Amino acid sequence: MKANELIIVLFEHCPRVLLQVFPQLEETLQHDSVQIRILGTDTLSTIFGLAGKYNFSVGSSGSHVIYRSTWEAWLRRRTDKAVAVRIAWVKGAKAPLTNH
Repeated sequence: MKANELIIVLFEHCPRVLLQVFPQLEETLQHDSVQIRILGTDTLSTIFGLAGKYNFSVGSSGSHVIYRSTWEAWLRRRTDKAVAVRIAWVKGAKAPLTNH
């Protein structure tokens, strides 16, 4: 199992454990490698899409807030310089934006 897949599974079962992982995931969104940015975008799209299910507030105030800077960095992927990253963002954006 890939590390990003494991992060998603852990978030589904025990989301609070991963709150310290978000800064590292945020760094993947700014990496030089397009493939790593796509992987980070996909992972965060999935996590942000699940956040509402687990009563986590994404990028705003609430009892359980996922890092605002990570949310904002994920939102900026819609204007990434690489078309492939923008496409990955569009494909994964529906659930996070609907649940936000």
